[in-house]
Order: sequence, then structure tokens, then C-alpha cells
Amino acid sequence: MSKNPFSIYDFMGYLFPGVMVFVLYLAFSQIGFDVTRLKDISLASNPELSGNFDLNKSFLLIVLCYILGHIVAYLSSITVELASNKIFGYPSKYLLNEKRLDWGTMFLNYFMTEGTSSNKYFKVVKLAMKFLLKLIVLVLLFPILFSIFTIGYFFDINGFMSRSLDPYLRDTIIEKEYLLAEKLGIKHPDVNEECDYHRIILHYVYLNIASSQRKTDNYIALYGFLRSICLLSSMTFLIVLALSLKTIDLSAPVDYRIVGVLCFLYFVAYLTFLGFMKFYRRYTLENFMALLTCTSADSKGGKED
Repeated sequence: MSKNPFSIYDFMGYLFPGVMVFVLYLAFSQIGFDVTRLKDISLASNPELSGNFDLNKSFLLIVLCYILGHIVAYLSSITVELASNKIFGYPSKYLLNEKRLDWGTMFLNYFMTEGTSSNKYFKVVKLAMKFLLKLIVLVLLFPILFSIFTIGYFFDINGFMSRSLDPYLRDTIIEKEYLLAEKLGIKHPDVNEECDYHRIILHYVYLNIASSQRKTDNYIALYGFLRSICLLSSMTFLIVLALSLKTIDLSAPVDYRIVGVLCFLYFVAYLTFLGFMKFYRRYTLENFMALLTCTSADSKGGKED
């Protein structure tokens, strides 16, 4: 299957988040990081975005945004996706295992840290560093993690996001997994083993079922895009919150415009996280369902086994 040099993920996963970083930079620099001047933001009148079209500058700007997008994508993978996997587990796990997460379990899942080293002092240092990194992620994703442990828990949004498939689908997918392992000449892992068997399914489906490739690419692009926007929204909320705290004057009336902006950014961060979880789940489910429903005619080349 021929591929374009740039995929949809390059645009949605890298370029668009990079453009958002650039736009946020222009917005904050225009008001001099003074949140009381939020109403003065006007990107249309910004000199960097106005004037005559310059091909060289435009090309350099696109490259810069693309590079920034790669940085944001990586940071979001080690923050947003890592936090999601720590709290809820991988979609390939909870889709096939009926398990209800209570508040304490989610909290322990996030902070539970293991360190491996032959030297006990190095092990302690590694544990301390991992714990410190989780605290940093907790701060960076405060509106998201706080919502997970409050709104998500009390309204059972967490349970809806991490719900498993019905027993029939779970059993038939697991049966298909064993058949795939037999077909590939490998051993299917024990149910109690921690392994990434879904990666094998992912590659098998993508390489052998051409009809599912486009949907898989779209889901990857969407969850990558939402993951990056989720991180940027959360960090923007924290920046505006920090700048707002500097302007507090107990003798002055409440600036409801700033409060409204903070509420908006808070819920945007949480909603983009829910969107990320939605397409993260759909991406995994697409691989499972493609494996479950594929026939020999669906395989690459349409040849019988």
C-alpha cells in the first residue's frame, strides 16, 4: 500500500498542536502576560500574522510549528497517556476484563511505583525520581486529574470510559487471540502475565486487513491530536491561573471575565481528555473487532489460508 510522505497524523498530531503553541505565544506576548488585558487579544492585528505573504517566512513557520508539535506530542505521551494508562490501564486490558475502579484503587494505581536495581541505593533513588515525576505530571495535568477523581468518579464517567465489552464479545475475541497465536506459531501469553499481546494484533490487522487501515489511521490521528491539545489546554489553564493569582486584590470586585476564562480552560482540558480516551478506546477496539470479523478473503491479497 503506497503512502504519502506526510500522513494525517503529521497534520493533526504534530502540525496543528505546533500551530496552537505559536498562537498561544502570540496571544500572551501581545498582552504582556497580563490577564487583565485578555479582552485586548487580537491575533488578526498581530504583525507576525499580517502583512504581505512571504513564502520563505511561511515555510519556516510551518517547519517551526511542526517541530514544536513533535515536542508537544512527546510530552503529551509521557504525561496524558501515561497518567491514563496508570489510572485506568491500557484499553486492551479493560476492554477484555470486567473490573470496576474505585477511588482508592485509581489513586494507588497512579502513585504505585516499582524500581529494579541490584543496588538498593540506586533502587531508592529510582523510586524517588519516579515518584517526583508523577508529582510533576500531577501538577501539569491538575485540571484533568482533579476532574477524574471528582467529576469523573461521582458521575461514573470513569466507569463509562473504562467499561469492558459484553461477556460474549470478550470470550470470542480471546478465542480469536489464541487462534492467531496458533496461526503465527507463537505461544499465547498466560492471562496472569503482563505483556503487550495487543501489539501483535495491531500489526497483524494493519498488515493483513487493508479495509481497516484507514479507520486505524484516523483513530490514531484523532487520539494523538486530542492528547496534545489536552496537555496544552491544561498548561494554558495553569498559566492563566498563576497570572490571575498575581492580580488578586481583596478590596477590588471580582473579575468575572477572568473567572469565566479559567472555567472555560478547565473544562476544555477535561473534555479533550475525555475525547482522547474515547478515540484511544476506539483505536484498540477497531483492532479487536477487525481480528474478530476478518475472513481469509479480507487478508492481504485475498488468498485463502
